[in-house]
Amino acid sequence: MKLPRTDLIMVRNVTLVTIGTVCALRVREARELDVCDIILDVDRGVRGFGVRIKKAKNDAKRNGLIARVADGARRETCPRRLVMDYMDLAGLKVSERCTKPRAPTTECGPCGRLFRAINMVRGVARVRRTEQTNHGMSTHAVKKELDDCWEIGRAHV
Repeated sequence: MKLPRTDLIMVRNVTLVTIGTVCALRVREARELDVCDIILDVDRGVRGFGVRIKKAKNDAKRNGLIARVADGARRETCPRRLVMDYMDLAGLKVSERCTKPRAPTTECGPCGRLFRAINMVRGVARVRRTEQTNHGMSTHAVKKELDDCWEIGRAHV
């Protein structure tokens, strides 16, 4: 199934569901992902990428975990391509002032959340950005979007 790449909210939601599923993330873990938690060159010479999970339930020492995600066999179903397309469409990139190298298990303010609230401005979806906060999605919003994607998927089967 090929997904339309024009609707920012749909691309965000499909990316959220895909990353959450392939990494077996809990809602809180998905909601708390920062842009810099996507590690494109996690294992040199291996096709795939990593997702840094700051505080996983099964991480007793609270050192954080890196989930490896393999590339898809086809471009239109490849998780890496989906994440890169979403970040490009939303204008998200790792900041030069990224704090992850020094503190990998803390929130990175300069980079901000990966899955952010999106406002509709004159019919155009725009990622919320301000200096005070990165406007990550609330837990309730993540659950609602996951439920909506589930219902849309069931309707197309």
